Amino acid sequence: MTLRWRDLPRTTRREIQQLAESGYPHPDPAIQRAAANWGARARRLMVWMSPYMALALLPTFLPRSIRYDSSAGVDLLILAWYLSFLVVMVTWAFWYGFSGRNIEQVERVNTEALINAIHRPSSEPFVAHRRLFLPGFDLAPVTWGAFTVAMTVFLLHGVDEVVAEDAPAVLTALAPWAKGTVVAFGICLGGIHVAAAAITPRGRGALVAMDADGVTIPHLGLTFGWAEVERVDFGHGMSLSFRLRDADGVLGRARPKPWRRWQARHLQGALAIPAIQFREPIGEVVARARALHSATYAAAR
Repeated sequence: MTLRWRDLPRTTRREIQQLAESGYPHPDPAIQRAAANWGARARRLMVWMSPYMALALLPTFLPRSIRYDSSAGVDLLILAWYLSFLVVMVTWAFWYGFSGRNIEQVERVNTEALINAIHRPSSEPFVAHRRLFLPGFDLAPVTWGAFTVAMTVFLLHGVDEVVAEDAPAVLTALAPWAKGTVVAFGICLGGIHVAAAAITPRGRGALVAMDADGVTIPHLGLTFGWAEVERVDFGHGMSLSFRLRDADGVLGRARPKPWRRWQARHLQGALAIPAIQFREPIGEVVARARALHSATYAAAR
C-alpha cells in the first residue's frame, strides 16, 4: 500500500518541510515518495486557481439590469457566487501560506532523492508521452477567453452609456476610437489565450523519445545525440532539463511549427520541458534520461 501525505503524522510532515528548507530529503524512501506525490498534487491544485478566478469574476461583466435583478433573485445568486469565491481564495491562501509553504522545495528534494536511489546506467529505450486532458490547465484558455469576451462587451456597453444623446461633441467624436481600442485590447488578450492553448503539446503521442543514440522531441522537430548533452538535470520549476554543450548549435537544427518556435530556445544552455506536459511522473522521466546518458559514456569508456 502506497503511503500518502495525509497518512503521515503532523510531526513527520513538519520534519519533512524543515528538512526541505535546508535542502535535504527525508531519509525514508516511502516517506520521500509520499512527499513527492503530495507536492505534485499540490501543484496541480494550484493550476486550478487560474480558470476558477476567471469564472468567479465573470458575473462582474453582466449587464447592470441582470446583476441587480432582485425580482428573480439573480442579485442574491451573484452575491453567493462572490462569497463562495472569497471563501475559496481565503482557504487556499491560508493553506498555501502555512500548510503548503515550500511545496516546490519539498517535491524537488524528495524527488531528486528518489531519482538518485534508482539511478543506474541503462541503454533501454524510453518514451515519455504527452499528458492527456488536465482540466485545471486545459480549461484556463477557455475560461479566460470567455472572461475576455465578457469584459470586451461590457466595456463597449460602457462606452455607449457614456456617449449619450446629450453628450458633449468631444465625447461623441472619441467614441469610435474608444470602441476600437477596446476591441483591439480584447483581440490581443484573446490571442494570448489562443496561443497558450496552441503551443501546449497534447494527445497520445510521444513528448520525448530516448534511446542509446540520443533524444528526439517531436513537437520541436529536434533530435540530438547524448554526446551533445553535458548532463541531465531535474530542472528549476519541476522540469526535465538537458544541459547542452552547444545549445545554440543544437537548437538551430530544430524545426518546430511556427506557433511553437519560441519553445525551441534555451535558458543558460539548458533545454527544459515542464513536468506538467508529461503523462509519466517527472521523477521516472528524469531517472530514465540520466540512465541512458550514463550508459552512453560508460560504453564509450
